[in-house]
Amino acid sequence: MIRPLIDPAPVVPLGRFKTFGPLGPKYEIVGTGRQGPNKEWLVPIRLVDSGEQMEYRYSRVQQDPDAR
Repeated sequence: MIRPLIDPAPVVPLGRFKTFGPLGPKYEIVGTGRQGPNKEWLVPIRLVDSGEQMEYRYSRVQQDPDAR
């Protein structure tokens, strides 16, 4: 069986607000992401306080709680 070079994209909750851990700053998920060199999916996020945009590992997004 031939395995694809890129794993299927995860379902990303676009527009959802989360926090870095239970007490961290808020961020918004702003894109679907891309697969990085180590096959980890990277999701574009925007920090609410500063407006800064960056990529964040999807596995971490799954662990972070929803913002209140």
